[in-house]
Amino acid sequence: LVHLNLEANEIENIDAKAFYGLDNLNYLSLAKNKISSIQFEMINLANLVELNLNNNNLFKLLNNSFINLVKLKKLHLGTNRISAIESYSFYGVNNKLNEINLASNELAECSHNQFKNFRNLTNLNLGQNQFETIDFE
Repeated sequence: LVHLNLEANEIENIDAKAFYGLDNLNYLSLAKNKISSIQFEMINLANLVELNLNNNNLFKLLNNSFINLVKLKKLHLGTNRISAIESYSFYGVNNKLNEINLASNELAECSHNQFKNFRNLTNLNLGQNQFETIDFE
């Protein structure tokens, strides 16, 4: 299995063994569900290239949230309720990610520290948030 679409279900939680054995999975969409927290540190999807978590109930990105997703290039987190991103939320994937969508969330501040070690990031969508100031120095 290479492509898995679980969009528009009633998923609230992701069990650590939910994707066990899907070693070739490179696209996973969990969009339009009811997921309120994610922690992929216990889920090994080493070949995942694109992850879609748009339109869920995410409110905070915790440290190491995506640490085992070592080949991740595209991350869609738009239209959630994310108001906080911890300093090491993207630890382990910051060298590969080239696209992050954080549009339509509740972010009010953004620091250059959150995105400073992204070597391949070419597209960062922060539109439709609650920013008053942004520090990218």
